[in-house]
Amino acid sequence: MAMWTNIFYGVVALALVFQIVLLFLGEKIHGKLKTQGNYSLLGIVCNTLTAATVVVFFGGVFSTQSALFIFLLFNIFLGKWMGWRTLTKRIITIMVLAFVLINKYQLHINFYKQIYNLFTQW
Repeated sequence: MAMWTNIFYGVVALALVFQIVLLFLGEKIHGKLKTQGNYSLLGIVCNTLTAATVVVFFGGVFSTQSALFIFLLFNIFLGKWMGWRTLTKRIITIMVLAFVLINKYQLHINFYKQIYNLFTQW
């Protein structure tokens, strides 16, 4: 079980690195994809990493940190509805993915217990 957990959070780290690369080089990558197409080496790599990021977001809903992944999904869908810029959504995504990794391996915050305590300690 621990091996699958480490593989999953390794893909989370890969998605985090991909989002950081897109934050700084997104315009250049988008321009090259326009000229080279989706079936070039760059297009295949970008599409594969994007698919891995989507799988991580939806797979994370079934993990112990599902509250953060649900927030990421709301960030994607509500960000479009609220008219957020791509830069804002990417920065929020990077912050939350970094917090997911830090929480998994360092902090160990149990969000379910925190939410339970929030409503039961009146």
